[in-house]
Amino acid sequence: MESSVLTKVFTGLRRLFYAVSPSETSFPTVDEVPKYVDEAIPFFIGLVILEVPILYWKGKKLPRFNDSFSSLANGLLSLLHGLLFRSVELTTYVWVYERFNVINLPWDSAWTWLLGFIGVDFGYYWVHRCGHEVNIIWAAHQTHHSSEDYNRTTALRQSCVLRYISWICHLQYMWDVFKETEGLGNKLAVIWKGPGWAPGKPRTGLIEDIPDAVW
Repeated sequence: MESSVLTKVFTGLRRLFYAVSPSETSFPTVDEVPKYVDEAIPFFIGLVILEVPILYWKGKKLPRFNDSFSSLANGLLSLLHGLLFRSVELTTYVWVYERFNVINLPWDSAWTWLLGFIGVDFGYYWVHRCGHEVNIIWAAHQTHHSSEDYNRTTALRQSCVLRYISWICHLQYMWDVFKETEGLGNKLAVIWKGPGWAPGKPRTGLIEDIPDAVW
């Protein structure tokens, strides 16, 4: 019994840090895929709690309750989009797959796992990079950077349904810059370049010109 518990704990920690092998994380059907997020929650909470005495021991600023609570609440709310939009996302994925699928890769191949790992990470890299470098996408991503603190709970500060509509709240700033910028090409660049961009500045803009993150 004790050995089984230790094995589960060790496996959970490995999964939390992506220390897994293709054979243990490849499945023939979606129904067999473990609920990785649900399984990671106890470990994440444990790390949040462990962070407090470590910060105290090192003489660093402790997490503020109000900020941490806001991040935790935001993390819980961010799960709502799964109830509202997950079916739309999956339906779209299936529709594209059934009509435009070019090749079926074997599910139990280590090469399939490796290509999938690199492909997903590569896609996430560009999505995240665009979240910082493309003005209209930053408008939705800025929720993640709205905390004044930096600790373990800050990772939970994710957009809820706001990731689909929060960019609307940023339109006033974009509209002001859009009106002040001359030339159609420059006006369009206000939307697709960085949040601190203006004519004559680097593509991502200057950091001092980036508006404060708001939530």
